[in-house]
Parts: sequence; structure tokens; C-alpha cells
Amino acid sequence: MPAEGIVLEEEATSTWENLTLTVPLIEAFDTIIIASDPLHAWRSHRYLVRHRPDLGARLVFADDYRLLERWWLKLPIAAFELVFVTRDWLRYGRAA
Repeated sequence: MPAEGIVLEEEATSTWENLTLTVPLIEAFDTIIIASDPLHAWRSHRYLVRHRPDLGARLVFADDYRLLERWWLKLPIAAFELVFVTRDWLRYGRAA
């Protein structure tokens, strides 16, 4: 990836704030990749789709997922995310 294709936001204190501050920076790109661990990238994907569905359609997942990497963190985080996906499903009729 050429350096001019990388956008880094460093002011946010939460995932939602990071997404909000990043949207103006990424609107011009045809393809959007979130560089993070897989569960956090999935949360960011949900937030992006909720905030800007048009940009969510441009998001592609990186192929660097390693199944058992940090499993002791992934299990509780996955359970936490499942609660929010379920809440969104009940609230909006879909997972956002």
C-alpha cells in the first residue's frame, strides 16, 4: 500500500468518535480497510454501516485473521459484540 493511500486519525478516544472523525478523510476512497484486530474491525464495520451505509459498502476486510491468536481476549469480546448485535437486531430489525 503506498503511503498516500493510508489515512491515520489520532485524536479520537473511542471507536465511534474515531469513525466520526475519519469519515471526512475516507469519503474519497473507493476501497476502505480498517487496520485493527478482527473483532475491533468488525465493531468499526458495524458503526460505519450505521453512520454511513454508502461508505460501509466500500469496506473490505483484510485477510490477516489468525484463528487462535489471543483467544483469551477474543472470546469475551465476541460475547460482548454479540450482545450489541442482538440489541441492534431487536431495535432496528437488523444488525447494524
